[in-house]
Amino acid sequence: MEANLSTVSESTSSVGLPPDAGPAAARTGKAPQVKLLNVQILRAYAAFAVVFFHTGFHRGLPRPLGRFGVDTFFVISGFMMAYICATNPRNFFLRRVARIVPLYWLATFAVFFLAIAAPRFLQATQASSVHLLKSLFFIPFLKSDGLVQPMLFVGWSINYEMYFYVIIALALLLTRRYAAVLSAFLLTGIFAVLHVLPITSKVLQFFGEPLIFEFLLGMVCFWFFHRLPRAAVTQYRYLILLLGIAGLIGQPLFAIYSPLHPVACAIGLQLAAMCMVLSAVLLDRIGFSLRVAALVLLGDASYATYLTHFYCVGAIGAAAGKIGSVFLQRDHLAGMLLCLIFAHLVGVAVYLAVDKPAHTWFRRRLD
Repeated sequence: MEANLSTVSESTSSVGLPPDAGPAAARTGKAPQVKLLNVQILRAYAAFAVVFFHTGFHRGLPRPLGRFGVDTFFVISGFMMAYICATNPRNFFLRRVARIVPLYWLATFAVFFLAIAAPRFLQATQASSVHLLKSLFFIPFLKSDGLVQPMLFVGWSINYEMYFYVIIALALLLTRRYAAVLSAFLLTGIFAVLHVLPITSKVLQFFGEPLIFEFLLGMVCFWFFHRLPRAAVTQYRYLILLLGIAGLIGQPLFAIYSPLHPVACAIGLQLAAMCMVLSAVLLDRIGFSLRVAALVLLGDASYATYLTHFYCVGAIGAAAGKIGSVFLQRDHLAGMLLCLIFAHLVGVAVYLAVDKPAHTWFRRRLD
């Protein structure tokens, strides 16, 4: 899943200014600039889902629940990148690097030193300088367990994010006006090539996963956000709200109970994520936003939560095992709730103490 996962957001819930850009925005080709409070709250939801997934609390469910949080993050990312291309494309790639890299590098170095000092706490992660360099520069590689992951294993999604940013940056070099459209064609073309050619490399296959299309769904959300007249969004705001609620309820139900083929199920989850994001951004555009400061803060902190949550969950599990408490194990209700609370508290603390100040410092220098 900031973008990422929550990694796609700017440093605050406001990517723009007042939500008063009406239909004229579409006529002039300028995207409306709004406060994306609903989007921030969706990020909080996505981070919550991912943390829940990693608690392992799936007892009595046909399938694990919560992985779809990453789907939501990626659709948000696609929307946000199209939004930024249309409103403030200057120094696009440097701004994305400034948003992603500081905390990601810090977390990666922490894992590297943990692999040196206490490798028993890690599984397929090794204290390899080659793996460290590849992780720091977002180069996918195959780990000993056969998975394509960086040292910080949740960073697999950050590798997709950076791939997306590189594609958009290349498109911006060729055309600013049609950068989003060109990047969509590039992503689709590369995906097609990777599936047409007889490629056996798992690292190359990594970039041919259907997850890539979630970024494109986010771009479609931006197209509606940009083109739909404000008056129409206002008139049908309750239907748009119902669309988002349907996605919010349908996503977990579909993930658990869908009898469809896994591919069809994945498409359903992607479309549910798109419904939520489309509803959120359209309602944000007319100022019909959920203004709950605590949820917005959790959304702001979602990138930090995403990068740190698994180790918070692991710490709770280790502590429960040490004191011999079955009920505090993360696959029990009390343990799961404790993991959720602890992971989000740590995420907010890391965001306020490290992530936000670092991003602000780098952004000022780019401005």
